[in-house]
Amino acid sequence: MKNFVLLLLTFLSIPTHAQDKLALTDLVYPDLIPTLMQNGLFGYCDKSLNVKIKALFEKAELFEADYNF
Repeated sequence: MKNFVLLLLTFLSIPTHAQDKLALTDLVYPDLIPTLMQNGLFGYCDKSLNVKIKALFEKAELFEADYNF
């Protein structure tokens, strides 16, 4: 009986995260995505990879607020 309880507890403690995984279509992308472009400079593109801000920056990060350009 002790072995059965131990086995049962072992199976119950194994994480099952199959339903927690997101599909690529479920991801939420920001409006502007920093992108490494030409000559090692960064610019920004949209979700469809259309360049919105040309490569002018040595460093780029995600915007923390919603900016309309």
